[in-house]
Order: sequence, then structure tokens, then C-alpha cells
Amino acid sequence: MILQLLLALALMPLFDGICRSMRAKIQSRQGPPVWQTYYDLIKLLKRNRTAPNSAHFVFKMTPYLCVAIGAFLVLLTTARCEALSDLLVIVYLLVAFRFIINLAALDSLNPFAAIGANRENMLALFAEPVMKCAIIVVCIMFSTTNLAVIHNAVINGTVGFKVSFIIAGIVLLWAVYIEMTRKPFDIAEAEQETQEGVIAEFSGRDLGLIEIGSMLKQFAVICLFVKIFIPFGFNNLILDCIFTVILVEFFTTLAVMIDNFGPRYSMHSTLKLNASWMLFLGILSVILFAAGV
Repeated sequence: MILQLLLALALMPLFDGICRSMRAKIQSRQGPPVWQTYYDLIKLLKRNRTAPNSAHFVFKMTPYLCVAIGAFLVLLTTARCEALSDLLVIVYLLVAFRFIINLAALDSLNPFAAIGANRENMLALFAEPVMKCAIIVVCIMFSTTNLAVIHNAVINGTVGFKVSFIIAGIVLLWAVYIEMTRKPFDIAEAEQETQEGVIAEFSGRDLGLIEIGSMLKQFAVICLFVKIFIPFGFNNLILDCIFTVILVEFFTTLAVMIDNFGPRYSMHSTLKLNASWMLFLGILSVILFAAGV
């Protein structure tokens, strides 16, 4: 578990740098070097903490809580110990991550941050029911909420081919894309709408810690999909870590391709176009599973 966490901490900035470089190449720009995210994080972590005068302990503790929750998510999603990995705990931690950042945004009393928090709450209102539909199907299908047991059963082919399981994988992958904060659900550097409002008051070391926590969460949600819906794995810990890291980079790169080659909608338009269909598919997967399909 500790090895996977160290790999996530070491490699996620590199993956982010590769994504930024790829985006620049696709857009015919020079772009930053692949190591740029490391430079940015080091620069931020060297700076002092700042906080608005209205901030309370919630705002000041949020960066550390984000890193702690992100690290715990990585441990749970990569753990091979049956006593630790639980899907319900993972879902609650994902919800807690967004809730804590939104609470800190409201605690700052910055109107722009409050707008960003409202946007994130609306996003959660669409994404979380879809994710829960997929998790319900998986948990009932395997008769457990233990991710390690589910992963071993998937590798051994215990379930076999089920339409409801395939549909659950599709809707969970959509929810994972949202949790990866890609276009148009991103906290964008260009600030196309109000994405960055939720962290507008954070700077210096606090902003660096939030970025690290977000990267760890991104690594964890990809691992969650991989452990449930990718029927491959290794008993050797080192090989399993390498295989997981390769898949994380693959899905991160795939998200960048969708990000850049997909049409640019506003978040509201995208939710109207896609979220209702994904919620329909999530409910359909539950119904099909109940029907034994």
C-alpha cells in the first residue's frame, strides 16, 4: 500500500506534465516541459501560507485534509488487504473531498469562491447518483463491498459476461472522467467559467497541497475503475504496481485526448446532454441486474 502511495506521489506530477505537454502539441503550441508540474509544486510549497481575515479553522485545515483524504483514497483503492478496502468508504471519501473544499470556499466569504462552490455542488448532484448506481450493481453482484475481494473475483472470471456489469462500467467511467476534472468539468488554468473560484482564496503552500491532494484523488478514482472493470492483474506486488501505473497513465492520456478533440460545451449544456443519459444507463444497469441480465 505504501509503495503505491509513494508511486502516486512521485508519478502523478509527471503524468500531469505529460498531459500539459500533449495538450500544447495538439494545439500547436510550444508548451511547458514535462517536469513543469514538479517545478510549480516546489515553488508553491516553498511559499508562506496566506488566508483571508474572515477565514476560520475550516479554511486553514482544508489543504491538509485534502492531502490526507487523497492519500487514504490511494491506500484504499490499491490495497490488497481485505480488511481495508471498502467501496462505501471510498465513495464517502470522494464526497468528503468535494465537501471540504466547498466548505472552505464558503468560509472564505469570497463571492467568486461561493459561486465556484455552488457549481461543484451542482456537478456532484449529477455525478454522484450515477456513480452510486454502478457501485450498487457491483456490490450486489459480488455480494460484498470489499474492493480486494471484487478485484480477485473479476480477475478469476467469477462473474462472466453480464450486460448490467458492462453498462455499470460505462457509467462509472463517465463519473471517473468528471472526478478527473477534465473539460468541461475542470478547474482550468484559463478559467473559462467559474471553475477556479472554489480555490480562489488559496495560494502558496496551501494551493500546492490542494493540487497534490487532487492528483492523489485522480489516481485513486482511476484505480477504482481499474480494480473493478479491468479483468487483468498480477499476484506479484511489483508487477501489479507497474501494471496499475501504466493503466493510470493510459486513462489519463485518453482523458486528455477527449479533452482536446471533443467539442467544447459549457458545463450546463454538457450536463443536460450527457448526465440524464448516464443516469438513465445507471438505473438501467440496476434494473437489468435485478432481471438477471
